[in-house]
Amino acid sequence: MSKALILANGFRLQYRALRCAAPLFDAVHVYGTADAKSLSQSAFCRRFHARRSTDEPFATPADVEAIGRILSEEGIDYILPSDADTTRFLAEHRGSLPATCYPVPTPEAFDSLNDKSRFARFCARLDLPHPTTMLCQDIGEIRAALKAAGPGRDFVVKPIGLWGSLGVARISHATAEPLLKSLGYAPILLQDYIPGTEFTTIALARGGDLEKVVHCRREEQDIGFFDQAEATSLAAKIAASLGYDGVMVFDIRVDPAGRLHLIECNPCFWYRMEMAMLAGANFVEFGFWPERSRSRGLFPVHPGRLSGAAAVLQRALQPWKLTASDRASMRFILSDPVPAAITLAGRLGRMRQAANGRQL
Repeated sequence: MSKALILANGFRLQYRALRCAAPLFDAVHVYGTADAKSLSQSAFCRRFHARRSTDEPFATPADVEAIGRILSEEGIDYILPSDADTTRFLAEHRGSLPATCYPVPTPEAFDSLNDKSRFARFCARLDLPHPTTMLCQDIGEIRAALKAAGPGRDFVVKPIGLWGSLGVARISHATAEPLLKSLGYAPILLQDYIPGTEFTTIALARGGDLEKVVHCRREEQDIGFFDQAEATSLAAKIAASLGYDGVMVFDIRVDPAGRLHLIECNPCFWYRMEMAMLAGANFVEFGFWPERSRSRGLFPVHPGRLSGAAAVLQRALQPWKLTASDRASMRFILSDPVPAAITLAGRLGRMRQAANGRQL
């Protein structure tokens, strides 16, 4: 009987990792913080093991000891992260844990990509396309930089360590003051704003070689999958330079001239990974068992579109409009209704809640 343990520091992203792991194992356990407690409501969580050290970051000796004990007592053979904090934890401590670990980078490689300021320097070193970026220690430095730039030039401000869109805002000299007064973090990354469109590249690497790549973008309420040779080449260059193991998720802008710009990289699982699974690309399976999918090549998803949960639920009121992929999405949602309701409540209420610097 194969069992897996997922490490979790929240619910929304982490639930996606749980759903992708569930079809692959006889039982999935979760070791998580108080912010991850709602995962215990999932039909696919065999047991939730509450983290007792609530006031310290996820990476204490007590965590290593507790996880080791759970692995031994429950007879668990596999362990995987579900977010940035737990990926960094396994990067540091996987050698101390008696289980097969999902591929994760070294701590140094993780930090080079996850810290947005370090990622900017990394891109400059490799001559990769990246917006001009400067790190400001406080609002005063932001004001000085905007004044020096003058009118007519737009920037983006963002924190160096949060994921998703938390803390990210477009700013210019003319519109700065109201926004600057509301910023609740420091230091602050100031980056040239790149007009155009955006897409996401997800890459799984092992030993510096790319094994799987998926490109996708939001298309109204759908997710579109497509081929993008240049983005694949950029991901391959980064993986090779770091000897990378694990997942890299790149936010990429395409400017009006068609040039690509690497905006940031999150070296961990991503928010729409269950959509990739429904399209045929389960990155949890790819990471643990690469031999199962070698025949599918580097690009495991054919170009096409999948509707998000909101669009599918709207069409369910007119079931004759449902496509085969819609019905698969409906089965996915209805197979675990409590977390679906929790997610919906989060969207209607505290959609941008954050804890410990991470969106829940």
